[in-house]
Amino acid sequence: MVGFAVVDESKMLLTVTETGIGRRSAFEDYRTQNRGGLGLINYKTEKYGKVAAVLAVAGDEDAILITSNGLIIRIDVSTVNSANRPGKGVTVMRFKSEDERVAAVQLTEHEEDSAAEETEEENGAPASTPEGVQEAYDAVMANAERNGEEEE
Repeated sequence: MVGFAVVDESKMLLTVTETGIGRRSAFEDYRTQNRGGLGLINYKTEKYGKVAAVLAVAGDEDAILITSNGLIIRIDVSTVNSANRPGKGVTVMRFKSEDERVAAVQLTEHEEDSAAEETEEENGAPASTPEGVQEAYDAVMANAERNGEEEE
């Protein structure tokens, strides 16, 4: 995964791996690279899995995580621990099977718990989805269908 976030000193960088590990880190942990720079290690992918998303967050929003099987969860970004760049982070999503992976992450406004309790529609997506989440859900499900056809 290749991603980027615009540096805003009032925000932090949220990194989520495909294996459900996440952390918030300060932008100061990442030095500026010049032409010919070899880059920085954000996560040790062989240990924690490939990076699924990097997003600039203020801490007052929610992150919606969508798995490769279409499961959707919503977490308060402020509950994800802040750690230094080389740190592991915390588990933000657990999976029932080892085949599942975080496929997409979308930020949305924070909702209180009582307002976030929603019923599901027939297709499995929440009844009222924030902007961009339905499109991400549809893309993940279409990708899962394509991968299923390739395996047959």
